[in-house]
Amino acid sequence: MKCDTCLAKTAGEDDLIHSVSQHMSRLDLQRQTSEVMSYHRRTGTLAVHRKAHQTLAQYGQVYGALTLPTSVLQLAHWVTWMLRLRDPTLDSSTAELYAGVVSDWHQVAKEVTGVALQNPCQTPLIRQLLRAAQRGYKRAPKNKKEPLTAWQLVRVLHEGFDKATVGGRHDHLLFCFLCFGPLRPGVTVALVAIYTLVPDPLCPLGLRVQFSASSDVWIAENRVVIRVDEDKNVDASKRRLVYIPAGVFGVDLPGELEMYLKVCSPPSGRTLFASPTNPRKVIRPHEVGRFNDGTYTATCAMVRRAFARAFPDSEEWERALLGGGSPRKTLAILLYSVYANMRLVADFGGWSAQGKLAIDCYIPMTPQQRCRKLQSLLTDLVANNELTLEQANICTR
Repeated sequence: MKCDTCLAKTAGEDDLIHSVSQHMSRLDLQRQTSEVMSYHRRTGTLAVHRKAHQTLAQYGQVYGALTLPTSVLQLAHWVTWMLRLRDPTLDSSTAELYAGVVSDWHQVAKEVTGVALQNPCQTPLIRQLLRAAQRGYKRAPKNKKEPLTAWQLVRVLHEGFDKATVGGRHDHLLFCFLCFGPLRPGVTVALVAIYTLVPDPLCPLGLRVQFSASSDVWIAENRVVIRVDEDKNVDASKRRLVYIPAGVFGVDLPGELEMYLKVCSPPSGRTLFASPTNPRKVIRPHEVGRFNDGTYTATCAMVRRAFARAFPDSEEWERALLGGGSPRKTLAILLYSVYANMRLVADFGGWSAQGKLAIDCYIPMTPQQRCRKLQSLLTDLVANNELTLEQANICTR
């Protein structure tokens, strides 16, 4: 049969790619499939889908090929191109992930069209190709970022940020969310704050912060509450609420958040950690900060910058060991060093605990227990000789 849509001269009876084109155009199929997937996939999943489709479109441009739906041979060539010819090349894990996206697309397209569309990813050739790629094109090992010691954490918290500037207050608040959450960097920078500054002569600076019910961050009972909707081990039926009280390592985080919103005024309804246009701008009364659209502070650079300010004699190689995940790792290690309780650490960070029992679902850590542990951690570190009393006193200056 002749297929004008995809410009093929001939096509066999079993070529389901061309069968689809007899019922609807490729563009209609792609549009309908994308609409269905956008409603039934998580935001994080859709971000991966976009990257995979961009790579597939790049391949199509290089070879002048129409790529969706695709055939077994074309998919095999695409995988090989990603591993060996693309600039830069991709590792086998990423290639397998992107092939999974194409598999998901074909499955949805099959449901949309009602045509018995073949899923090329489910064929023996593609499976064997991906297995072979795992042996020869493994991802280069990452340089794992190191946690801070208890002493380094204390110094960074109280000497690593210039809170007289917009950037300093922004970075300090971001660091505290990463550490005391302890939240993953990608989750933290995606948090949206929706709030209004209401005139109130009884409040500091004559303003009261009123949070919207749909905000990801708010203050209740003198503690910061963070709603985590998108993260590992989190889904629509199992969202997390993270509580950070005042008085953790000498930091009044609810007060810090309120002050940041009042004197810097990041745009309501956008990400709380949008990057300041001028980070070194000194905070002055009645002058709000300016923030970039759709961008946020890179957490790796922020942590290294704070460490360099707290430890001006540190070497470049020392700072290179740190990254955006270092604060999160730091709290996990400090909690375990004091309490030696793996389940407690897993509850704090939202990690999936190995060997979790059914009864664990009935006795989770309460917000009050979590807050008490955070508030007493500094004292317990001193009692366990992780910090000296003199070092801990920096937090009470």
